[in-house]
Amino acid sequence: MNIYLSSLKASLIKVQKPNTHFTSSFRFHDHQIFVTENEKGIAWFEHPDSSLHEVILEIEKNRLNLFENQLDFHVSLTEEIIFFGGSFNPWHKGHQTCLDMAPPDKTLIIIPDHNPQKKLIKHSILDIYQNIRFNRPNLYCYPGFFLKEKLNPTIEWISRLKANFPEKKFSLLMGFDSLQGLHSWKRSDQLKDYFDNIYFTARKEDFAQRDQVGQRLKREMGLKNIFFLGHHDYEDLSSSIIRQKKGRAKLSL
Repeated sequence: MNIYLSSLKASLIKVQKPNTHFTSSFRFHDHQIFVTENEKGIAWFEHPDSSLHEVILEIEKNRLNLFENQLDFHVSLTEEIIFFGGSFNPWHKGHQTCLDMAPPDKTLIIIPDHNPQKKLIKHSILDIYQNIRFNRPNLYCYPGFFLKEKLNPTIEWISRLKANFPEKKFSLLMGFDSLQGLHSWKRSDQLKDYFDNIYFTARKEDFAQRDQVGQRLKREMGLKNIFFLGHHDYEDLSSSIIRQKKGRAKLSL
C-alpha cells in the first residue's frame, strides 16, 4: 500500500467484516467512513452517503501536513525518478498503459494536478486512486499538489526538488499530445535544466510527426533525450472526450 493510504490508516479504528481483507472505520463529523483493502492490496473508500467524496476530500485537506515530506521520500529511492503528471479527470486505460510502458527499473511517481493552462475543474482524488493499478515496484501517487486546488506549473515544484536533490535524474512521462505542447509550458526554456529524459507514448501520430516534434524540441528548447516508448491499444482515449460523453448521457436522461 502506498504511503498516502498508510498515513491515513494510522489513526483508523480497525474492525472486521466478512468477505473483506480488512475494514477500518473512523468518525468524521457526522459520517462513519470505511476503508477496505482487497487481495491485491489496493485500498478504497466506501459509504452509502453520496457526499463521501466531499467528506474524504475535506479529510485530505486537513491532513496535508502528512504529504509535506512524502514526495521527497519517493524521490530519494532511486537514481532516476519519472514523473507522470496530469489532471486525470478521469483516469483511463491510456494513462494506465503509459505507466505499464515506462522503464521498469525507475521510481515512477504519478502527480495528479490541475492543468495551469485550463480552468480549474474540481474532482475527487478518490476517482484517481481507485482506478490506478499499482502493479509495479516503486510506483507511487503523490496527491499533495492536487489537494491544494490551485494551478501549479511544473517548473515551480521541479525547481524545488532539484535544489533539494541535485544529484538525482528527473524525467517526465507523457503522451505525444502533451509532448507537442511542451513549448507552451510556463518557462519552458528552463525545462532542460531540470529534466534529463522525456519518455512518451504514441497518440495516433506517425513517424514523421514524431521526428518533426522531437527535432523542434531539441532545437528550440534544448531537450536532448526524448524517448519513444511505442504504440498501444488506447491511443484514442481522452479524458475530455470521456467527460463530454458522460455529460451528453446525463442530458439525455
